[in-house]
Amino acid sequence: MTVRSTPVQAVAYKQTDRLRHGSEFGGSTIINVVSVLMVLVAVVAFTTAGLILKKAAPAKSMFLASAPLAPVLSARRLPEVLRAGVARQHLGVSIDTTLADPSLINALNASCVVIEIGGGIVASRTPQRQVLPASTMKTLTAAAVLSRIDPAETFLTEVRVKAAPANGVLAGDLWLVGGGDPLLETIEYTNSQQHDPASATSFDQLVADIVAAGVTQVTGGVIGDARRYDEERLRPTWKKNYVTDGEVGPIGGLMVDDNFSVVNSRKTRVAASNAPADAAQLLRTKLEAAGVTFGNPSLGADSTMPKATAAAPVVLTSISSIPVGEVVREMLSWSDNTTAEMFIKELGFRSTGNAGSWTDGLAAVQSSLRTQGVTLDGLTMIDGSGLDRANRVTCEVLLSTVRSQRVDGSFFKGLSVMGEYGTLRKRLRGTAAQGVVRAKTGSLNGVSSLTGFAQTADQTEAHFAMVFNELASTADGVRAGNAIAESIVAFPNAPELSGFSLPGQVPQAKPIRTSPPLDAGTPSTDTASSDTTNDVANAQPAIADTSLPNSGSVADPGVSAVPNSGISSSTSTNPSSSTSANPSSIANSSPSPDTAASAGN
Repeated sequence: MTVRSTPVQAVAYKQTDRLRHGSEFGGSTIINVVSVLMVLVAVVAFTTAGLILKKAAPAKSMFLASAPLAPVLSARRLPEVLRAGVARQHLGVSIDTTLADPSLINALNASCVVIEIGGGIVASRTPQRQVLPASTMKTLTAAAVLSRIDPAETFLTEVRVKAAPANGVLAGDLWLVGGGDPLLETIEYTNSQQHDPASATSFDQLVADIVAAGVTQVTGGVIGDARRYDEERLRPTWKKNYVTDGEVGPIGGLMVDDNFSVVNSRKTRVAASNAPADAAQLLRTKLEAAGVTFGNPSLGADSTMPKATAAAPVVLTSISSIPVGEVVREMLSWSDNTTAEMFIKELGFRSTGNAGSWTDGLAAVQSSLRTQGVTLDGLTMIDGSGLDRANRVTCEVLLSTVRSQRVDGSFFKGLSVMGEYGTLRKRLRGTAAQGVVRAKTGSLNGVSSLTGFAQTADQTEAHFAMVFNELASTADGVRAGNAIAESIVAFPNAPELSGFSLPGQVPQAKPIRTSPPLDAGTPSTDTASSDTTNDVANAQPAIADTSLPNSGSVADPGVSAVPNSGISSSTSTNPSSSTSANPSSIANSSPSPDTAASAGN
């Protein structure tokens, strides 16, 4: 495994701003011209009548300081109105040009795009169509986690005993009790990964602490306790190779090294057959190497055993993970599937008090998102990572999730940075998009997705979501995503209309960036990915879309939970979604021969 918010009120969709003109962005040129002329007539009429209007409040943006604005219907706003219309038209043409690429011909009827700039939708294509999101599903998981768990909290792994050691001897068993830490790793496993070693919770330090406590003999054995979560280790609909390829480990409350054994390389894994017992044996093996002896074999705790707190009331030692906010960052930046699924079970544990399960966790995610004002129409969640090919979202769901998050929170800080960090580190280097796009990538066979934040050329805050399904090659979706990201960053790509300036026009103040700097962290070294495409070369400088492997409120009673089948919200009935591809055709599509993507990133 390689891992490594405060929500604000959602800005309401401006339905009148949506561009729903058949299958093309921007509508017809005639309609746009007529619209602009109508606005101009209204401006002149109101200005001539001498109406005194209150100044319009500037659009709320965390990227901008307020700038003086003229009244909405003032003649002094004529250049601004005209330029805005031209900018929208340019953006629509740019996106249309990107989507007209012959390589996307099969994807057009199974994809969606939506772009919001300055609080309003400026371009969209079938935004309510249900699509397979791949790892952009992790944005929903992250938003829910950060609303239910304090980002400063940590996961605690304990070593418990019946009584303190006497003369180096521990009477009875030594209990290794899992607390849901997805980053508990041996030094050997950490060294086989590419993430920052500082993110891992050191299993070897736990061993050293036991030895430092003076333990030389244990009369019993080691018992691994993973009962914080239930015993369903894998989703039944996941592809078998997800585990053998190291995409995701068997999920449990106690996990060491993602519940994998490293055989040959990072991509060659063997899953633990009995994860709690294997973790217990691993601890025993390392303690024996340090000179500690044992009287009984190791085993995993089961339902017939008493709770660890009763059987072993004394905490001999413990170790904490990095803060939850940082764990979220690693999940988003490096697209860690195992961490995402452990977060789902953790939410289930916290929302019910029972052993964490996918059923309870997915219900808790939707309850949290609903509370945050996130649009859920068209959402079907089977897991929290995006691995399952039966997952469905709409671009509106993804956009709504991004919009609900603050740019100074853990969600924003956790996203990959274009050209600098995470799964976007190789994409669009040396372009205007580098450093000003923060987003979550997604990649499965035939799927490429991207959703997040951007700053436009005039430093306006932008949110976007784009998902391409039924791609002949995932690389084609990466290229399209790059091109659209560059178009967003270039907005407003329109000429300055200085010739239209009127006497007394209020000069537009230069926007001032007020958000925190984009802290890209330390760029990772190049590595093969466990859950994404291999590096893809094209005309753009290095556009590879790679990644590394890998408490709460009661769930909303109105959410229907179906065991082992995920949680589904109502499907949108908007006409634009009626042309969506048959979900089964996406789920059953054969892997493309020219893409190495096998799991969502």
